[in-house]
Order: sequence, then C-alpha cells, then structure tokens
Amino acid sequence: MEAELVRELPAGEGWQYEPKWDGFRGVLENDGGELALWSRNERPLLRYFPELGVLGELLPPHSALDGEIVIAKEGVLDFDSMQMRLHPAESRVRRLAAEIPAIFIAFDLLLWDGEPVHPRPLEERREELLRRGDGFWISPATNSLQAATAWLDRFEATGLDGVIAKRRGMAYMPGSREAVVKVKEHKTADCVVIGVRWKSKPEKLATLLLGLYREDGEVDYVGSAAIGAQPRRDRVPSPPAPRRTLRAALLGAEPVGHERARGDAAPPRARRGSAVRQGAGEPVPARDEARPLPGR
Repeated sequence: MEAELVRELPAGEGWQYEPKWDGFRGVLENDGGELALWSRNERPLLRYFPELGVLGELLPPHSALDGEIVIAKEGVLDFDSMQMRLHPAESRVRRLAAEIPAIFIAFDLLLWDGEPVHPRPLEERREELLRRGDGFWISPATNSLQAATAWLDRFEATGLDGVIAKRRGMAYMPGSREAVVKVKEHKTADCVVIGVRWKSKPEKLATLLLGLYREDGEVDYVGSAAIGAQPRRDRVPSPPAPRRTLRAALLGAEPVGHERARGDAAPPRARRGSAVRQGAGEPVPARDEARPLPGR
C-alpha cells in the first residue's frame, strides 16, 4: 500500500493514524526458513542491513511483515546514514552496521505461519500484529485526529517524515493509494543555486544544486531539487551582480520539501527530488538578507 500526499489529515471515525518513518520501506519475509527483506520495488535489502538477520529467529516460516528500516543517531532519525548503506563493498556495509545499527519497525502483518492476514480489515491486522509481534519494534497508532495532529508538531524534531492516515475496514492492497494518505510538514527557504545537472546540454536542465548561507558568510550545500519547468529562451538571467544572487532557479524558484531537523551541527537538507515552485525570477539579496529555514 502506498500513500497519497495530501495537505490535511482526514477527519472522521474511519481512520487510523501512524507516524511516517523516514527510512526505507521494506517487507520482512521468512519463506520457509530463509529470511529476506524486500524493498518496495522488490529489490533485496538484507545485504545492506545484515544486522537485521537476527529477526529471522522471531519470524516463523511462511510469515511476512510490512514496515520501515530506519537508523537513529542520538534519538533522531538519520536518512543520510541509510543512504550510506547502499554501498557495493560488503566490508564497509558490515562496519557501518556494527557502528550504527538499523532497526526494522513493523506496522502491518501480511502473513503469519502460513495463514494469510492481508485480506483482513486494517484493525484486525493491527490486533494480530500486537498479539504476535513480540520482540519486534511496532509502530504506534491512534484513532484520534487530535493526537495525530499533535504528532505533526512534535515529530519533526525527531526526524520523522509526517503522519500517515489509513482507512479502517480495508484489506491490504499492494501498490494501491485508495486507502492511505500522508501529510508532511513543509517549509521553504531562499537558496543559492551553486550548480546544475543537465539532462541535455544546453537545452534542458535536470536538477539544481542548492546552498544556504551560514552565519560566517560561507555556503553549505543542502541538497538538490528537480526542475519542473524549463526556462524560456528569451528570459535567461544575466550573471548576478556582486553580493546578489537569484532565487533558487534560473527563472526564480524555491525548493518546496520537508526539511528534517538535524541539530545545529549540520545544515538542514532538502530531500532528493524536492519539488521546485516557479517564481517571478526576481533577484534577492545574497548574504545579508537571505532567509534561513524557520526555526534555525
């Protein structure tokens, strides 16, 4: 099941709310005694997270759980550490697994000891998960919209990615967005374009490489943003004057995406693939008036 992005959490008695974990979605499966961990695109993930192999002792043969693989540093989820695991060198993967182990957080039960659970309603699957999932990390859930709304305000500091709402009474539907929506906390920031990636030079841009100014005047790279519209040939901007730059795009744009809290030691980053909102192309002051992210 995949979640559709919406602006507000749905109200009513027919919804169950859960945290949206900022990690890699995975199905943990014991297929007749051999443990496997599959990505949403059915790619094997266990070689990148070998420390999760011990979960095979908790999962009976012919059983499967849906969940999220996450890594936390000092109580805050760290997506960068997740990406570092996707490395071809087994020695490096095992070293990172020992230094910063990942955990698997289960939020749905699909199959247990050969018995299909996925056709049953969400609330029944939840009960079975709580009953049978002893030893696993299990995602919290609530039927209270008020509690879920409070999560949105609280969870950003711990690195979570928003709140998921699932329609109760529905069976598990792989790949469907019919019964699941998600809400993310969004922020915007005026960024400096410090580079570009071309799709076909010089006609089409692929992504912008973005930066934010620090207090000492230096620029930190904060991520990339995909280009949703191409610049018009008659409106290519001239080079910026000293102490001035353009809003984050060739014709004026700002990155629009969820910014995960990372503490004061590191600059905030835009998630890869953040949307870009086209603006008017007006220049903005570079260092002295460039706006930092709210709360920074």
